[in-house]
Amino acid sequence: MRLPHPRGAALQGTFELVLLPTAGPLTTYAFEEIDWTVPALSKEITGSGFYTLAGEYYQLSLSLSLDGASPEDFISGWVTTPAKFPDIDAVVSMNEMYCYDVVLHVVASPATGFEPVLSVSQDALSWTARPGATYDAVGGNLGYLCSSAGDFTGATDPCLASGYDGSVLPFTATPSSGDGMWFLVREVGGTYDTGGGSQVGTRDDEIDASPVSCP
Repeated sequence: MRLPHPRGAALQGTFELVLLPTAGPLTTYAFEEIDWTVPALSKEITGSGFYTLAGEYYQLSLSLSLDGASPEDFISGWVTTPAKFPDIDAVVSMNEMYCYDVVLHVVASPATGFEPVLSVSQDALSWTARPGATYDAVGGNLGYLCSSAGDFTGATDPCLASGYDGSVLPFTATPSSGDGMWFLVREVGGTYDTGGGSQVGTRDDEIDASPVSCP
């Protein structure tokens, strides 16, 4: 990420994106845990906001605090983006780029270990995809997974996709009444594991041990 500035100051740091419930044609992410610095100016920027996508258009709106001061609103307006999500290339400003203004140019890519965010609709699975990446998708019976104390080896159904180069996978199977299904997606060469303390066992090893897992 970088910040155009008369003195050439660069913006550095991290943030997190969290997919919010989607309604209609818009996809919105909470823009959280902003932790940016401008080393050349000894400045720190914190805050949060929203990143909304609608086809080739985006809007980034942020509430940012400089060195702990009261937050100020920055917004891009609805504009086209040269970046393919999950990469971000967005320009936000306080005064719509008019007269004396403060402008931030956010250029960001997923950190190492980027995990696709999976969404399930009535007729498809979809996930955030890294440009050029391919994906494996698996699923199975949720009741069996629960009764086996989280053992994915026996709970995995036949592979849904292997080395898939898209991010939307048609899927129309319906669980029986009172039952459910689970789904997981990983980038080829990546992991199904989250690393969270609530995870039981190792998903990668258990799923790969299933005779019907993705090759």
